[in-house]
Parts: sequence; C-alpha cells; structure tokens
Amino acid sequence: MKTFVLLLDNKYVKSFDGPPLGQSGANTGWYTEVSSQLGTIEFTDDINLAYKISGRINLKSTFDRLITRMSEQGLEFSDFRLKELEEE
Repeated sequence: MKTFVLLLDNKYVKSFDGPPLGQSGANTGWYTEVSSQLGTIEFTDDINLAYKISGRINLKSTFDRLITRMSEQGLEFSDFRLKELEEE
C-alpha cells in the first residue's frame, strides 16, 4: 500500500488537531448537529513528523479534511503536493 505525506506551501502537514477554529457537522437548517470543534492544521519542516496518508480511503478522508478547513476556517494555499514515501 502506498503511503504519502501532504505539503501545503512547502510545509508538511503534521496534524489536523491544532487549536480549534469552527465546528464540524451540519450547523444550518432545521436541526443543528455539531459533532465537535474543528482543529486547525499544524505544519512542520520535518518529514519524519508529517501526517502519513496510507491507502485510498485515507487519501479521500484527508482531502475531505482539507475541503472542510477551506470552507469553515478560510484555509488558503498556493502550492499543494503529495509526496510518496519510500516503502521500508
């Protein structure tokens, strides 16, 4: 199974658990269902600390996390790259 790390503006994504900003879940409409606070993305320069993405389902889930943060937190970036890690 291939494993990737994600770079945004030449910084590795370390986690999606930074200080909360916004909330996940539906918060409009007849019923408000907010599941939890939405953590911000943390970055690192060290590839060894980068968030590892393994498999297609995790890749899609990571894209979903990015899209949510773009819409809910105003996340912007000009450079997006996936870097494949060498298998050990």
